[in-house]
Amino acid sequence: VLLSQGAGLKWASPVLSSLIQMLKIQSEASSTDVILTIQTDALQGIVSLAECEALRTRIVDEFMPHLSKLYEHENDHVSDAATQVCLALGFNTAEMGARWD
Repeated sequence: VLLSQGAGLKWASPVLSSLIQMLKIQSEASSTDVILTIQTDALQGIVSLAECEALRTRIVDEFMPHLSKLYEHENDHVSDAATQVCLALGFNTAEMGARWD
């Protein structure tokens, strides 16, 4: 609720940037248990940040191709967390099946 009212944008924007950058780097790494946990946790953080309209726009602009790869990830926890991000961004299940490049 605070993010949608703008109170948290001062800290939320750098946090979002860090999460996105971490996920972009981690998507190139081999899938160890630690990497999978980091990816899942970072995606869950992005779900929370997606409550804010301005941050939703940034997530779509900066992260959709990577989110698509994570949505199709072989690990169920990562894939489920990516699905939650997609739903938080307002995509329906039909749109989630399409590739975002």
